[in-house]
Amino acid sequence: IFGLYAFFQMRVSIEELEHFFDQNHENVDKVKQMDSTVYVRFLDTKSADNFLFLPYSKFKGVKFDRMDVLSFLQRKTEIQQRSISEFLIGTVRLPFDEYDFKIELSGFSSKKTDELASKEYFATMLNIELKEVSELFEDQLWGPISSKDKKFKLFLGMKCDGSKAIDLVQLWNSKGTICA
Repeated sequence: IFGLYAFFQMRVSIEELEHFFDQNHENVDKVKQMDSTVYVRFLDTKSADNFLFLPYSKFKGVKFDRMDVLSFLQRKTEIQQRSISEFLIGTVRLPFDEYDFKIELSGFSSKKTDELASKEYFATMLNIELKEVSELFEDQLWGPISSKDKKFKLFLGMKCDGSKAIDLVQLWNSKGTICA
């Protein structure tokens, strides 16, 4: 299990990181790096806890933060969680993957956090009944378009057939709907 992540404010090679953890901490199994975030897998929970609960940690004289991966992932969007999980352990199947048809809409300035709010939004914007919207999509995932923008994209898991999914996209596009 990748027990924690460490955040480094410097460019460091993976070889330097592996050497640091090998020389300074017990039972390190694997070290991985994604941007400035370092993921460390220990062979046992006790070793991970020992590292995680040190009073402080330094690399080349610079202090860095530590956090267990579960807590770290809870602060991320579902899309970011998936990306990080796949980086650490390989392809992960999510319930959202089970949909044959998925639609991605981009440019939202805010997330409509619950499914009912999203369905009400679509019913209003497309001028159709809430019941009809509920027959079209069943699940949703929100994700940032980029870390710099405050814009979001929405993935819809369609429970209707492909032709109805296409009809929804065409209706959305014909309305010239601006995502808000």
